[in-house]
Amino acid sequence: PSPPAASTGPRARLEADWTFEPVGLNSIRIDGPSLVIQDLPSTAELSVQVQLVKSLRINGKPVDLTAAPADTQFDLSYRRVNVAKLLRVGENKIEVRTDEPKPLPFLPALILWGNFAVDAKRRLIASPKTFALGDWRLQGYPCFCGVGRYRTAVQWPKAPSRLALNTGGYPARVVVNGRECGRRPWGPFEFDLRGTARPGNNEIVVEVAGTIGHLFVPSAAPAVGLLDAWLIG
Repeated sequence: PSPPAASTGPRARLEADWTFEPVGLNSIRIDGPSLVIQDLPSTAELSVQVQLVKSLRINGKPVDLTAAPADTQFDLSYRRVNVAKLLRVGENKIEVRTDEPKPLPFLPALILWGNFAVDAKRRLIASPKTFALGDWRLQGYPCFCGVGRYRTAVQWPKAPSRLALNTGGYPARVVVNGRECGRRPWGPFEFDLRGTARPGNNEIVVEVAGTIGHLFVPSAAPAVGLLDAWLIG
């Protein structure tokens, strides 16, 4: 069926302070010989493409790939290794023996998953405490390919009737005051708030689903996240 037409009534930008959390672990592909860590993550799991990687050493210590289980969370052609105890603050040396002369765009040899953010210099840092509307790739999640959950609390003198979002075209889900207002796989990303929004205090949760393209080719992928939000009615 065709998507519904967008509302034509007056709208006002939703001004609010948002928090952000990835549903699951953040990710970054490791294509170079080193990884700089400013804030050591407590969770760090490495997906290793065993068809490409003949051997692996992290900070001089060999990683036993034969004993590692298949990566059932990402791809069964990878093996998943807990590497949290092998990492350290500062520069981490990653030694990979492979027959490939350069990284393959759509088949990363190494993917790191964990509770970290990534700064503009591709260093691992602590997750941000607050989050602005906009592309989440610019706020610590340049290669994140899962669902991002935005949360805010607002006060309304009068309950609005609809919420409109700009997600960059990515699927979204909205929950207001604990009640789901709907899921949208495509635009217009508008959600009926009648019966859920109320005068006074309100909690809004918006989930946006990214794609694996942000992990494979992050520089070529389009903007993703809660880019903007408006109230209607």
